Amino acid sequence: MLLNLTELSSEPLYEQISRQVAEKITMDELAAGSVLLPANTLAREQRVSVNTVKRAYDQLEKHGFVEAKPESGYYISELTTEEKQNLARRKMLNNELLFNELNMARKIQKDLLPKVLPDNEKIQMAAYWQPCHFVGGDFYDYIQLDDRRFGLVIADACGKGLPAAMLSSQIQAMLKSELNNATEFIPPCRI
Repeated sequence: MLLNLTELSSEPLYEQISRQVAEKITMDELAAGSVLLPANTLAREQRVSVNTVKRAYDQLEKHGFVEAKPESGYYISELTTEEKQNLARRKMLNNELLFNELNMARKIQKDLLPKVLPDNEKIQMAAYWQPCHFVGGDFYDYIQLDDRRFGLVIADACGKGLPAAMLSSQIQAMLKSELNNATEFIPPCRI
């Protein structure tokens, strides 16, 4: 059984397994009456602990997606059309919540970028930021060191999406902190 698990999600692995198996059941990819893979087999395939899979299977049983038979495993329950529709509604709500959170993360990341760039008789700068996904690891920053000097950073944290965005925001904050605290030690340069 092919699942798409990630440790980068805030959703625990057992919930990811439970949700994805439930989706396969409601989409009729797993037929009613068939047996789920044994917990140790799925754990080995997905590279997670057996307890993680057992916890996911218990959650599926609790919500009526499977029925446990002590000697032969977990059997997929027959779901009514109404139960499938309810699950589809919950999935749409979860997707909407995730979309809203990603939009908020994008706005926060955009707000961390400088609003004003140098524009005087000696230097003019412009910037454009467009992440590959909703958020990403690209960032730039401009830090005024004194009345004649500034620091400029253009960077791309490795990877894409939320993990890269989180890493780049941490790097940006550390860099600003270090530069703001160490301006007297930065040798002067001519513009």
